[in-house]
Amino acid sequence: MISGSSRNDAQPGGTFALSAVAYQVNRRLVLDTGVGFGLSHTTPRAGFFAGMTVGLANLYRRNH
Repeated sequence: MISGSSRNDAQPGGTFALSAVAYQVNRRLVLDTGVGFGLSHTTPRAGFFAGMTVGLANLYRRNH
């Protein structure tokens, strides 16, 4: 995946190549991690990210 960002006109944007994986622990918990590599001179050479998603409610529940 290719990603780009720019905070404002005074600061040049960056371009990154991203790779990520996600693991579903159970119905409500997903863990994810990945790396990003800078593709332009204004970006860091490499970076690491991680996160999690926790489902708190079932908003699409159907009543049977």
